[in-house]
Amino acid sequence: MKSSFAVILILAVAQSVSALHTPHVRIRRQDSNSTDDNAVCNGATVVSTSTFAADAGTIEITKFSCGAATTAMVQADGLGGILGGLLGGLLWWLLPHPHPPQPKPKPTTVTKVSTATATKTATATVTSVTTATATETATSVTTVIQSTTDTATVTVTAAPTSTAVNVCNEICTTVCGQSGRLPPDSDDCAALVNSITILNGQIPPTFDVEPNHVQTISFGTCRFFFENVGPETLEYCWLAFTQTASAAESACFPPVQPVMSEGLCIPSDALWEVGVAHS
Repeated sequence: MKSSFAVILILAVAQSVSALHTPHVRIRRQDSNSTDDNAVCNGATVVSTSTFAADAGTIEITKFSCGAATTAMVQADGLGGILGGLLGGLLWWLLPHPHPPQPKPKPTTVTKVSTATATKTATATVTSVTTATATETATSVTTVIQSTTDTATVTVTAAPTSTAVNVCNEICTTVCGQSGRLPPDSDDCAALVNSITILNGQIPPTFDVEPNHVQTISFGTCRFFFENVGPETLEYCWLAFTQTASAAESACFPPVQPVMSEGLCIPSDALWEVGVAHS
């Protein structure tokens, strides 16, 4: 009976440890009041920003650097360590503990060194005398011609190649959530979609986002954002960006019920997300 109870307890502890280390996808980072502590991400810092004039007003393009959110991970690891220690103690109590074998005596090695020295001396004397007299006169005329050639060197430097991973054609799934704010105005979001056509030629067709960074484009009350939560720099297309964010807006905001305040599109590997929310 005692052994059966111990086995059941071990299985329960193992299940708890496994659950602690299983990743969970959170829609957005929230504070203790269940609202975002920042409209973009935790500890957001502006890296670069630029503005463009459009028919409807001013379009703002900004990149943010986010602070790392590690509190939950530290707590989970600490609790996992406690449960892991409990599991190890139970296994020690149930399983026999054979005494470690006694170490064998180390063999003793004796080294004997013998040194022998032999000396042999040989002496030889050679005497040789040679006398030679030679007289030689030579006349030489040398003509030196110096030639100088000017050479021009042209150096061509190739443009740097981007090492970012392109995810323009990646498929993502729309998820609706609450960010603690009102949803943006639909007309402002429509102006963002139209702005990509207006800005064509003024900005590159793609943009790069480093790990733990967010790229945003905003107008009025509406903000589209691309967040990189993976380990590699990602490349994304402006056209795909606005189209994906606009689709999330249509799926999550009024007249859709219930009313949500944030729309996200997350790929299967959850290494990035495209979203729309109030600016």
